[in-house]
Amino acid sequence: MKLGIAAEAVLAACRVGDSPPNGVSPLMPYLALRSAAKGCRCRHLVAMMLPYCVAISVVWIILFIAWELLGLPFGPG
Repeated sequence: MKLGIAAEAVLAACRVGDSPPNGVSPLMPYLALRSAAKGCRCRHLVAMMLPYCVAISVVWIILFIAWELLGLPFGPG
């Protein structure tokens, strides 16, 4: 707050940084289920999901910057 950054913007930035890597996290509960169902190893699934995580990261960052530059509110009121 002392820096003049709204709490909503900080929360949005945290979510932008946190959500894309969830698809390749070894702590994702469905990773073991998907690897067992498809008969492949976890590292192959991570390797297949990594380009999607990078693409999602780029899109989220662009959306966040555009939202900030347009001066739209991050929350109600």
